Amino acid sequence: MKQHTINTYLLAHVWPGSTKIDYCVSENRMDSMDEYTVIGEKEVTFDVPEPAAETAAVVEGLEKKRDKMRAAANAAITEVDNQIASFLALENNNADS
Repeated sequence: MKQHTINTYLLAHVWPGSTKIDYCVSENRMDSMDEYTVIGEKEVTFDVPEPAAETAAVVEGLEKKRDKMRAAANAAITEVDNQIASFLALENNNADS
């Protein structure tokens, strides 16, 4: 099994107007951004599984993404179909007058 080592940074972040400190971990120091303060740094090593071991999970994630995209596209198409139907109904009503 391969390993992957990265430096990670624990960051403190305060949203504008808030008095609550949020924490996040990043590969980037982000100290060039005033709202982030580097609290700590740590080298982390991960065991990286063989790609074949993760293929099913990756495919499942892609299928979920595809399903969301399909649902959004179908909703948009339905909206346009409804607009077309409304225009045609108006045209028919005006022709009857």
